[in-house]
Amino acid sequence: MELLSHLTPTEPRVTVYNEARGSRVEFSAVTLSNWAAKVAGMLRDECDLAPGDAIALDVPHDWQEIVIALGAIAAGITYGEPRGDEEVALLGVDKQSDAPTQIIVGDDPLGAPLPDSALPPGALDFATTVRMYPDDFPEPTPSLTREGSPTKRIVRASENSCAQALEQLATGGSIVIVRGEASEERFAHIADVERATAW
Repeated sequence: MELLSHLTPTEPRVTVYNEARGSRVEFSAVTLSNWAAKVAGMLRDECDLAPGDAIALDVPHDWQEIVIALGAIAAGITYGEPRGDEEVALLGVDKQSDAPTQIIVGDDPLGAPLPDSALPPGALDFATTVRMYPDDFPEPTPSLTREGSPTKRIVRASENSCAQALEQLATGGSIVIVRGEASEERFAHIADVERATAW
């Protein structure tokens, strides 16, 4: 898949610290590409979406938000905050939508499936559904590249962190995202350990 083909395959590109869970997970370009392919396949086949269609995306600011965005880009599908007229919405467990197709994205650091009790009637679990799709998306995809010097940045999870991650990937860089409460001292320590510069 062309989307991330400009990146060295095995180097860490997205690293997420979840301070509430005490976890650290990292994703190479290969892993991100595999997840993006799964998401693209799910959006096309499970959700019956075509290039130019749109989805609502209102999920935790974590790695799953990033791979959903990458998968949407690969499939030619736009994404953004809910407007109320989308046919498909990917939502956090505490979010609501009137979209006919709702896919619920959990908050587990490793992307574990949600229990059925956490799903609204008729909704799909993202973790369970996306894993049914292959690691390769057979259709042509854009290349997520733009001019710029590769850097390694660290940010706090926010409504901007997904866009910041995509920008880093596009310029050949990487990003560290810190979720949850982290003091300035703790944030600086993570930055030092990861050799990352604050945005």
